[in-house]
Amino acid sequence: LVTIDGLRADHTSLYGYRRDTTPKLRELSKESARFVWAFAPCSYTAPSHASMLTSKYPSFHELGFFNEFGKARINGSVAAILHGLGYATGAFLSTIVLRRTTGLDIGFEHYDDECMQPEANRPEILWRRGADTLDAALQWLEPMKADDCFLWIHLMDIHGPYTPPHPFDRLFVRDDYWQAERSLECVRDGEVGGVPAYQVLRASRDGLGSITDYEHDWNYYVSQYDGSIRYVDEVISTLVKTLKRQGIWDDTLLFITADHGEAMGENNIFFFHGLTVTLDQIRVPLLIKPPKGITIRRRVVESPVSTLDIVPTILEIVSYDYHFLGLQGRSLLPRLIRRQTSPHYIFSETEDQCSLVTDQYQYLSAKPEPANREHSFTLPESLRREMVFEYKRDPLGGRDISFETRILSKLRPISQQFMGLAQLAHDRIRGVQTAESAPSPLSIEDEARLR
Repeated sequence: LVTIDGLRADHTSLYGYRRDTTPKLRELSKESARFVWAFAPCSYTAPSHASMLTSKYPSFHELGFFNEFGKARINGSVAAILHGLGYATGAFLSTIVLRRTTGLDIGFEHYDDECMQPEANRPEILWRRGADTLDAALQWLEPMKADDCFLWIHLMDIHGPYTPPHPFDRLFVRDDYWQAERSLECVRDGEVGGVPAYQVLRASRDGLGSITDYEHDWNYYVSQYDGSIRYVDEVISTLVKTLKRQGIWDDTLLFITADHGEAMGENNIFFFHGLTVTLDQIRVPLLIKPPKGITIRRRVVESPVSTLDIVPTILEIVSYDYHFLGLQGRSLLPRLIRRQTSPHYIFSETEDQCSLVTDQYQYLSAKPEPANREHSFTLPESLRREMVFEYKRDPLGGRDISFETRILSKLRPISQQFMGLAQLAHDRIRGVQTAESAPSPLSIEDEARLR
């Protein structure tokens, strides 16, 4: 399992992007199945990965909605299941955000979270280059290549601040797709309308470390984001070449996806994620390279899927009966070997917003204000309303058709039912007791009846 932090599908040439950001992934897709409409369950790093490993939405697992440390360890991780079946399990992470104190280490015999490189604007946030993470993973894999193993590799290079190594930092600067200058001011993290403070590039600082100047042009940030994608494309190419050289490629089941996307100005949000579950922040790439013995009949799958579907797919392929686990994803194997599948409702959520995706529409709605807020960022006020998009025709969510009351009336109750169950699960897991759920004092008559 390869997860790429912050990669939105529509910035990859694999998905038709105008810059050739993923030539190696495009080549790999000839041996794989590509899911055109794959969605992450959350737009924040740790919750989305917890969902990916457990096949449960954020409200239904212990991590919740924020990148907090020291929480309870997640239950039902695919790593724990596979380890119990005799698989060697290893995880190699590229950010301190996923360090073992998040509880994501459960089921992994080896959990490598050795990140030593400070971020450009937040020195307390440590990470490491994808090539270094891959080197560590391949060293672990080398003595196990003859055994059954589950390997998770997480790559952080696309996540902001966008600082690809040379020559990828120059690859798309002032190229044929460079647009007219679009100047942006610096804003506090979580605010709309400008470059978040942690994202600023080419920063100048005074003697106290305060920023005095920085790059203002939107084009430069996008060029560095795209250059980072091209770099990660090379890292994954190295992984594929190594697996082939070691003679284990044919036996490998490989998933390549992302935990969330990234806003590039949609809804006046720039170079940020975690605020919304709009299309820019939850549509992610998904490639599956099957092992030998599984014949793919569909190389391109158009029906919508979720990254929650990864765990049941793995378990079905290893012939493990997962139906008693209460997983919220569905195996993707039927989509690969048969044409007809039943419709699937796909949800994504932050603490403040819920997305429902059907075969044709995305429905967005705001959640009630949480009783005990976990996330430090909140949904912009302009998005606290119902919205409907025909996402296949309008993949950036530019035309809200919520005025179509016929469509709205069908989607609203489905979303409301999910949000009600999600709130109940979230509060029970955390032991939250709201005024509405608190038991009322018993009357004398009720006490006598109970006796």
